[in-house]
Amino acid sequence: MGGQFWSDRRAVSEVVGAVLLLGILILALTSYQAVVVPNQNAQTEFQHSLQIEDEMVDLRNAILEARSSGTQTFASLTLGTQYRDRIVAINPPPATGTIQTVQQENITVTEGGGQQRQDPIRLDDRPLENQFIEYTPRYMEYQSAGTIRYENTVTYHQYPTGNVTLTSQRLLQDDRVTLAPIEGTINEGGTRRITVDPIPGVLQTTEVVDPEITLPTRLSEADWNQILDDELSGGESLSVDNGELSLQLEGTYEIAYSPIGANRPPAEGVRGGSTGEINPASPGNVQLVGAQWSGNSVRLSFRNSADNSSFTEGRLNFFFGNSDPDELLAVNAPDAGANPRGENWAVGGDFGELDPAIFLEGDRTITELEYVFDQNVNRNQDFFVTTLTLESGEQATYFVGGEFSADDEEENGDNGDNGDNGDTDDDFAFTETSATRDGNDVSYSFTVNAEDGDIETVTVELFADDQLQDSDEYSNIASGEFTSSGTLTRGGGGGSGSPFVRFTAEDTNGNTIVEEISV
Repeated sequence: MGGQFWSDRRAVSEVVGAVLLLGILILALTSYQAVVVPNQNAQTEFQHSLQIEDEMVDLRNAILEARSSGTQTFASLTLGTQYRDRIVAINPPPATGTIQTVQQENITVTEGGGQQRQDPIRLDDRPLENQFIEYTPRYMEYQSAGTIRYENTVTYHQYPTGNVTLTSQRLLQDDRVTLAPIEGTINEGGTRRITVDPIPGVLQTTEVVDPEITLPTRLSEADWNQILDDELSGGESLSVDNGELSLQLEGTYEIAYSPIGANRPPAEGVRGGSTGEINPASPGNVQLVGAQWSGNSVRLSFRNSADNSSFTEGRLNFFFGNSDPDELLAVNAPDAGANPRGENWAVGGDFGELDPAIFLEGDRTITELEYVFDQNVNRNQDFFVTTLTLESGEQATYFVGGEFSADDEEENGDNGDNGDNGDTDDDFAFTETSATRDGNDVSYSFTVNAEDGDIETVTVELFADDQLQDSDEYSNIASGEFTSSGTLTRGGGGGSGSPFVRFTAEDTNGNTIVEEISV
């Protein structure tokens, strides 16, 4: 029995081997999760950073095209990205991003120099307002991605270590100064694809002798010297101080001023005297007041505030989002029979006939139009732009996206809202912000209110020398009103960058607001 007992230990080595193999597998999986997954995700984020660079350049080109052509243009941007699918490892949440307009100081144009300089020129008796457009990613691994910004006809990538210009400039060419400031509001975040619709304002030109022009900027003096290159002649100069670019020019210059509306017409009006407005576009009496998304169809509700009319033809200009339809299979008038009025309209194709025409009864009567796509579409992620022609020959362009119904329009008044109103809240605002500098210390205070939701987070950031110096973040606030104050400290170093404090607040509805104060 004893001999048989000692000879029965042969399975011990197999157990030890299995344990060792399991340990090796666990170690390999841990190493893969800790090293390989972050590296692959960083590569995905970097590729998205290159993509959004190109899309911000496209947005800049669309803005300048709208300004030069006098017609509305379109650009799309992919705010975030999804990481590659994995079987055994775990991914973080998708990388997101935010694009927003940020209000700046007004542009000023004055004539003459020194003590003879006149008051700032105000075209249309209004200050020359201005905004920047900024895209900021929220990556998990690629932490030095920086901010991509459009300002003063230039798009550039602001990295922590410096700025890289992505386009040339149209600000100053020969004896012409082109001012195309941004009006309206862009404020979108997440991973989805969104559209921005530049709408050209009225073009105004005036000749100014020896103009001095000041514009807000986040670029340094060295950056502008490189961007403008040989545009300045002898005796002319530029300088950047406290976030302000000053151009001192000699001779007679033509100042061409045409504001660009972001998703809405500029306050000065639109080019050519037509409304140029989206929802409604020209002629303005036929408004889009509802959009109901279901499966592969979208039912549009139009209200005709003028006399009887008809839609005679139309086209689907663009489609953006996670869905990718190729065509409209049918365009129907649901209240007037089952036979299609239009068939097989290609996305981005030519105008298609509506036969017979779709009657639009006047006196604020609602008429429905149904678009049937060749695949299912998603109201939360997809957008499209369509143009319809009236029997008068006038054309109306409509932007359709988001959760929007006729009830929403009635609550908001007779304003023809563009339908993408799920991410904005006029009652969410900073009611007080202040910042004062004492040496390297900046003291700040703020009050923010959100009537239609709770405040989620508030971030206060100090920037100087084109770099983030210090920040405070207030999170999990869960209140409709929040007040706080604190002190931020600027790091060492000089530099030409202008110090400023940026206040950013987000609410529980996904809205974001931003204010900046130079210090």
